[in-house]
Amino acid sequence: MAQVCYHNLQFVADYGKLGHGEVVGMTIPESSIGDFAKEYFSYFAPNGERVDPGDRGGEYRSLIGLPGGTSHPEYSKVEEAASAKGMRLEPGKGNDPDTFGKKLVYVYDTAKYPFYQGEVYHQFHNDFQSPPYGKAYNKLADMAFDDGRLGVTGCPDRVPGRSAIGGLNGKTFAIAALGMFAVVGGFLMLAWMVMMRFRSTRSGSRRDYRSVVDEAPEPIK
Repeated sequence: MAQVCYHNLQFVADYGKLGHGEVVGMTIPESSIGDFAKEYFSYFAPNGERVDPGDRGGEYRSLIGLPGGTSHPEYSKVEEAASAKGMRLEPGKGNDPDTFGKKLVYVYDTAKYPFYQGEVYHQFHNDFQSPPYGKAYNKLADMAFDDGRLGVTGCPDRVPGRSAIGGLNGKTFAIAALGMFAVVGGFLMLAWMVMMRFRSTRSGSRRDYRSVVDEAPEPIK
């Protein structure tokens, strides 16, 4: 299976650049798809928008994956739930744009667009917009990794229960650490250069200081 990773300092298989979207993998009985759809659409804001408008881009588009996509036998129940919320559905084509402001949800055929497990550090973490769920919930990631429900993705990741900058293997950890230190070192060097230049010209005019800032190199991105 191809490698798909979250944004990382090593630029390894970045899911956004590959056209993937963020999802939660679920296995539910076919008879419960209608109930699931009602619950899914209940999480949208009253105006039909997702509740995290600060996240923009194709990787944050609203989507649902079903075996067969819009041809799934229970798809009509998904349509009913969407219609009740004043939203529309479209078949996903892959690498689709953001749905923000469109009251739109893409429907993907999971046979054609399969689910890829995310990194361990992305599992069972807190929602940034809600109070913390508690350590008992957060520790479920370690438990799922230990019993095999979560596996090694090969992406920059962490060892369950340890620092998030660790890696599931020595090579990944070394690359991640070097990447982080390179970026941090770049910012420190930039700050030092600007400070030294400013100190050497601080007896000059206000314009001298502005020129130091204007001439400073761009930060490392």
